[in-house]
Amino acid sequence: MTAPSPLRQALANREIRLAETAWMLGIAAEGAFVVALLVYAYQIGGIVEVGLASLARTLPAGLLAPFITGLADRLPRHRLLVAVHASRGVVVACLAVVAWAGGGTGLLLLLAALEGVLASLHRPSNAALLPALARAPEELVASNVVSGAGENIGSLVGPAVAAGLVALFGVMPALVAPAVAFGAAAIAISLVRPAAQPAHQAASRRSGWRRALGGIAALREHPSAAVLAGIGMTQTFVRGAMTVMLVAAAAQLMSLGEQGIGILQAAIGLGGIAGAVAGSAYAGRRRLSGAALLGLVLWGLPITVIGLVPNAVVAIVVLAVLGIGNAIFDVGIFSLIQRNVPNRVRGSVFGACEGIFMLGVALGSLAAPFIVQLAGLRGGLVVTGLILPMLAVVAASAMRRADLAAIVPERQMRLLRGVAMFRPLPLTVVEQIAGSLERMAFSTGQEVCRQGEPGDRFFIIDEGHAEVERSGSILRHLAEGDSFGEIALLRDVTRTATVRAEDALKTFSLKQLDFVSAVTGNPQAAVVADSLIQDRLSEDVARA
Repeated sequence: MTAPSPLRQALANREIRLAETAWMLGIAAEGAFVVALLVYAYQIGGIVEVGLASLARTLPAGLLAPFITGLADRLPRHRLLVAVHASRGVVVACLAVVAWAGGGTGLLLLLAALEGVLASLHRPSNAALLPALARAPEELVASNVVSGAGENIGSLVGPAVAAGLVALFGVMPALVAPAVAFGAAAIAISLVRPAAQPAHQAASRRSGWRRALGGIAALREHPSAAVLAGIGMTQTFVRGAMTVMLVAAAAQLMSLGEQGIGILQAAIGLGGIAGAVAGSAYAGRRRLSGAALLGLVLWGLPITVIGLVPNAVVAIVVLAVLGIGNAIFDVGIFSLIQRNVPNRVRGSVFGACEGIFMLGVALGSLAAPFIVQLAGLRGGLVVTGLILPMLAVVAASAMRRADLAAIVPERQMRLLRGVAMFRPLPLTVVEQIAGSLERMAFSTGQEVCRQGEPGDRFFIIDEGHAEVERSGSILRHLAEGDSFGEIALLRDVTRTATVRAEDALKTFSLKQLDFVSAVTGNPQAAVVADSLIQDRLSEDVARA
């Protein structure tokens, strides 16, 4: 019987399904909101107002994100997401009222800024939550693939719905729809029940400023993650500039009208769905720099093509290609960042990254009108699109180093996943256990543990062979991946057998407190451990 693929494993996980549903609804709501916001801004003051609205939504968020997204490491992440979705729904509903009442620039920019600050909590909280729901590294990558698919479905449906509502009914109904979708996302994430996570008491003792800047400090401690954040910022700079330019290009170059930006954004989402299929090919891979590099190239070249051939049909086709690149890039970049920082700071790191990425969008939005003024609309699209392929060439070696710098101890993780009682544990707990394992070596004939002595460690064999003896009788032989020592630790009794090395033996050992805390802290793991002990004791009695 073949093992299920990582993608199927991820989708079979109820908590991941709920989290991904909420993620997709949130992305759809955000896509619809951005389209309605930019159309409203374009109606008020053209491309300059569009740039201001995009800047207002991203600049305050980028500046505040490192301060507020530390909440993802101090509060239950699923509950924080409930508050974020609900609050965004309220803000968007308020903007709908402003549009209905004919409000001007001031209220538009204020509410756009508030929604943007709340939005900065969405991605880091979700990215930090997924490792707590996944049970293996491959399942985490698969979860990111699902996230990419959900993001692209949302990016298709949200803007398409908004474009249709703008064309048929105007801006106000196009703002009501995302408010409702944010409410639905809040309901979905409220149903998630993550497993208990290890407490990080040190984080609670840090000052407010240190907590706020904890993600920046963590990036300094993990240079590979910092490089990845810089690459992501460049990509979001291009995203910000492109979005502003496409609003004008849709109306001026392609005759798609004000709602044209929704059609073009939906094309990106449509391509992203196909990109999710391509991204799923990376779900079982340990090396992901190639995905991120390919994503950069596919992100930039379509923008250049639009500048060279400003035709509506061509734009829709190449933006679908861009959507494919976006899905592949997201799988690569976010999985690499997750792998390059420990769980205790993931929320803060993704908060810092969200701030950095929002600043990238803000700077791109700010730069777009100046680029257009200097190079023209078509020339600006050509130049902006070439940035990312050039970045892919320059950053290739750095991204490959990030692949190699992943801090997850793969050998230990693989051995731990082979132990039945550890399989139900979430990835974050298994990572913590892997970090607590100690290497111990024994020579041929040396005793690892002796019958009747107190037990203080759990063992997993890394290399070599051992025999299990009770009262002079050999009960079984152990090899690579086999484990022993759990009975004395969980039943609080002395060792029930002697384990002796049959040849040069290398093991990983886990201290009693770490072992007992991990196994008894998870109900499923505790049941599996109890069943394993009962079976082993019964088998030993029969053999004796």
